[in-house]
Order: sequence, then C-alpha cells, then structure tokens
Amino acid sequence: MYIQRPEYEQDFSIALRSNLCVLVHGQSGTGKTWLTRRMLEKEKIFYKVVNLANAANCKSIYTCFLHIMLDDNWIIKNGKTETKAAGINVAVASGTLEATTSYEKKVDYFMEFLRYMEHRASDKQKKRYIVFENMEAILDNDELISQLANLITLIDDEKVALYKTQYIIIGATKDIHQYFRRVRNVNTIENRIFELNDVRTLNTLQAKTLIIRGFEKLQIPFASPNVRNFCITEYIRITGGIPQRIHELCLIFAQIVRSRDQSVGVELEQVNDGVRRWIATSLNKNYAYISRLLEREDDAGALKNKILYCVAQIDNLYFTDDDIDKELKLEFPKFMEGKSVRSTKTLDELCKCNPPLLSKTEDVFGEYSFIDFKCALCLRAILKKEGEVVYKNDTYDIG
Repeated sequence: MYIQRPEYEQDFSIALRSNLCVLVHGQSGTGKTWLTRRMLEKEKIFYKVVNLANAANCKSIYTCFLHIMLDDNWIIKNGKTETKAAGINVAVASGTLEATTSYEKKVDYFMEFLRYMEHRASDKQKKRYIVFENMEAILDNDELISQLANLITLIDDEKVALYKTQYIIIGATKDIHQYFRRVRNVNTIENRIFELNDVRTLNTLQAKTLIIRGFEKLQIPFASPNVRNFCITEYIRITGGIPQRIHELCLIFAQIVRSRDQSVGVELEQVNDGVRRWIATSLNKNYAYISRLLEREDDAGALKNKILYCVAQIDNLYFTDDDIDKELKLEFPKFMEGKSVRSTKTLDELCKCNPPLLSKTEDVFGEYSFIDFKCALCLRAILKKEGEVVYKNDTYDIG
C-alpha cells in the first residue's frame, strides 16, 4: 500500500530525466524501495533489480547479473565456431579443404546484461535502469565497492552508452562517498551521481492515512472512536512513522482482531496486545537488550533514562549531542533548570557498552546513530514518561 510522498517524488522525477546515476538513501524501512518502484512504474521505465545482499553472498555483482539472466531463461552464447577455406595445390589436383576451429569466448556478464535488458524492454528507445538494492550489505567489502564504482564509471563508455541504461542505488547509509573513497578517486563517482534528499519516516498525516486506509480495507470494528484514535496515535508513536514497521504492527493487530469475535468492537486491550505481540516477534532481542540498559529512576539513573527517552524521539538517522541536549531541555525543563548537564558522556558510553547501542562518526560533526534502529522503536514502546519521570512501561511487557 503506497502513500504519496510529493516531497521526494518531484526530485526523483527530475533525477530520472538526468543522465546521472540516482542515489536513494535513508534509514531502513522508510520506503526507499517502494518510492523507487512507484516512480519507475509511474514513468513507465523498464528496470531490473539487483540485490547487493546476494552479491555479498556470491562475492560478485557480475554473478548477480548472470543469475538474473539464467532465471529468465536468457541464452548466453559463450562459444564460437569458425570455418575457413584452406587452399591446396597438388601436382595431380588443385582445390580447397575446410578447416573448422571451435573456441570459448569469455563472456562479459555486464555487457550481456545490457543486451538482455534491451531485448526485454518493450520500448527500445527509452532509458532503462538497473536498480541496486541494499547497498549497506556490501559496505565492508572493498572488492564489491570497487566493482560498483567501476560500473558507475563505465556508464560513460561509448559501447555502454549505446544501451541507454543507468543505475539507481538504494541504501540505508548516509555518506556513500566515504566508501567509494576507499577504492578510488571519489570525484569520478560524485560527478556521475544525482543524490536525492535523505528519505525519512512518514509525517504524522501520511502515517495516519496509511493506517486508516488499512483499517478501512480490513473493515476493523472499534468499540469506540476513542479506542480507534488511541490505536492510530499510539501505533504512529511506537513505529516512528516508518512504513515497514507500521505494516508489521498493523498486520499483527489485524490477525488478533480476526481471530476473535468480530461482532464485538476492538477494545483497548486488543490494541495493546498488538504491540506486545509485535515486540515479541519483531523486537524480541532488542527488548531484552534495552531492558538491561535501563536503570531505576533514582539520582544515579535518572539522567541516563532521560537521555535514552530523548534519543528514542529523534526521527533522523543521525543526530548530535546538541540535538539530545535540546530534547532534554524541552522534555525535562525542571530537571535541567540551572544545570550545565550535557549528554555527550552518556552517549559516548552507549557507544562503548557491550554490545554497543550507538555508533559515532569519526568526522568533525561527531554524529551518532543506532546500530540497530529497532532498538529506538523498542525504547519508544517500553519507556513511559509521567511528568518528568521516565520508567519502564509494563503495559507492553513481554515477560
């Protein structure tokens, strides 16, 4: 179920009309792939998807090209036979003999893939796209990064350009250039890339539209408008407006509703049960880990729990200690009044705990991010704030 996102669709449309490789990035689950496929189908552009997670498994992007072609019954000619006339001149007779030679031809699977895409496309004159998904799967593999960099550089080659094919790269990473920098001069890559703005979570209206549309399609009855409104608001808060997580949670909720007497409207307990089951199935390991991190709301643990609460409210993939300090002052004005408290020390400790909750960039900005963003969602679900006190919410306890 797709929700229109005009804040990205306009720039995406412009990017598709350029002669550059398109980079789509943002945190996991924000709808980068949905957005990409929607735009390609809207523009009626032929494309093929290459999952870089598969490249990581088989250690070659070119092998991925081969597997896609073979799965589509594409015949790859890797042999050739030549017959040449060999003249003879004998005293008794003159004539010719035929000499036949067979040899193997080394196949360039990239060029073969371009031929395959041209053949499969209905409009031979229109530009086509190879969509590389899950770039984060190869970030620690310099060989695969180098292969991708070579493919981007080759796009301007005369023979390649004949096939009217470009790339879209999708990844849950912010600075793609730092990875290319390890294997080659990054300028040769940057000059060939159209980088879209970071794809973020759905805003409140978009998330609400998505949930309501799902409820209406499944005809879920609620006991009262108050229960329905609470369900929508709470599910948006806990999932952070991440489309993939909204789908997961609402699917579990729908299964709970359908397993019970549907003549009785959904009550608050079923709404909460949906969250509990979602945590148990999708965030189980994260829940156990986060529970160990929390401290009692006493003088020693008060600040750490408050910082964890603030960190969980950040929607951006990356954030700074200044961002958290501002959240602390906004959420806990009385606690922060007259104090020169900074979150830096606690955030750095959360980068060093075992296993670490956060990672910190090594550049001058010193930005933090969740190693697993599911931990942020888990924090949202199990941390409750009353006044300026933060504690574990037993409503969603999974035991």
